[in-house]
Amino acid sequence: ILCLGYEEYFYEKRGVVVIEWAKKIKDFLPKEYLEINLKIVDLSKRKISGQAYGASYREVFKKMEGLFCSC
Repeated sequence: ILCLGYEEYFYEKRGVVVIEWAKKIKDFLPKEYLEINLKIVDLSKRKISGQAYGASYREVFKKMEGLFCSC
């Protein structure tokens, strides 16, 4: 990961970075980030949950909470 130039993606804040299996590179993640988890409930249903790390992402998370229902 050190050779991939990850700093450009994580720290220049020009967009959204999506990382699958981010737990494997936890030591390289910025101190502040938004974690989104998708879980398969059944063939047609998914559960979305998340965790905010850092004040700015807690605000983002608060805004997102009303977008999803528990249907």
